[in-house]
Amino acid sequence: MDLGAGHGALVKAAKNRWPQAAIHAIEPNGQGHSFLRMRFPEIYSQRLCGLDLQLGTQMGLEPEAIDVAVCNPPYLHFKNKQEYQSVFMAAGLPSCPKLQMLTTDVLFLAQNLRLLRKGGELGIIVPDGLLTNKCFQLLREDLLNHHQIFGIIQLPENVFSHTEARTHILLVRRNGVAVDKVPVHLANGNGQIISSVDVKAESLVERMDFQFWHWLFNKPDLAQGVSLASIGADIRRGQFPKKHYENLSLSFFHTSHFPDSPAGVRLSSGKLEGAGLIASKGDILLARVGKRCIGKVAMVTHGQEFITDCVYRIRAPSEFQKKILTALHSESGQSWLKAYAHGVCAQVISKTDLLEFQFTV
Repeated sequence: MDLGAGHGALVKAAKNRWPQAAIHAIEPNGQGHSFLRMRFPEIYSQRLCGLDLQLGTQMGLEPEAIDVAVCNPPYLHFKNKQEYQSVFMAAGLPSCPKLQMLTTDVLFLAQNLRLLRKGGELGIIVPDGLLTNKCFQLLREDLLNHHQIFGIIQLPENVFSHTEARTHILLVRRNGVAVDKVPVHLANGNGQIISSVDVKAESLVERMDFQFWHWLFNKPDLAQGVSLASIGADIRRGQFPKKHYENLSLSFFHTSHFPDSPAGVRLSSGKLEGAGLIASKGDILLARVGKRCIGKVAMVTHGQEFITDCVYRIRAPSEFQKKILTALHSESGQSWLKAYAHGVCAQVISKTDLLEFQFTV
């Protein structure tokens, strides 16, 4: 089964893998569905919406009739709606109605699971956020508690044309027996597995991406330090985007203003007017979000300016400031930041994670 088959890339792969299987595919777009029928006249294809609550009935399927499902769902956000609670319960994802925000890939995951037979297998392409973002931890808990994850594959960021989104293939066996460890893989652009780590299943509740676990298993043993939280560091992000300050002709500091080295930055000396978070002498500035700027860091040596919402201001006691700056810019600090960064397109560092960053005193 392929819910949202598009032009049939996964259908073709499924036909090659299981040539004797009866394949069911749906595609809501009229032109796309016509192309699908013309390309694969031998499969069962229908023009339906993958999120319809009566999807199984509309497809003419018996409950839990599917052996294998493949899916590359669309990616959209919308608020959690009451009507989807029955889908989550039937899919064995009882905690998902508590999610504050839903994405279409979460619902496609649930739709696939509820149409699978017990022991049936699903391979679904999901965005990085589902596997790394704390707001989807309930989903990860449900998958580990009620199903069997038998593999996770991190894909290269340029694997899909016209996007650099970070994605993964999640392999799930419905109601499968719990396993002690799960293989987490990295694939190259040709679809070949080039590196793997085995992760304790219970640990995957926090994160499921290869990038993080490979770093954790291979990071050097460092002297135990203190965390930013333990020294009372105050970490805040800017309040407004770059455009806000440009429209008001106000001086501001953005991710594009970071120097190439951790040399100090001199900010404006003029009087600041208006609302916004201000950085001043002694503050450490860190790129919070961006495609290629994660890890950029600098200390303010002069003046003050507003910072944009793409920048963190780390304010710490003076005796720790240079040590924090050195630690963040070190090779181990940079690898820490890149390992903890997550996100579908632009990478982001969460404040919760950053507070746990350690440095030696």
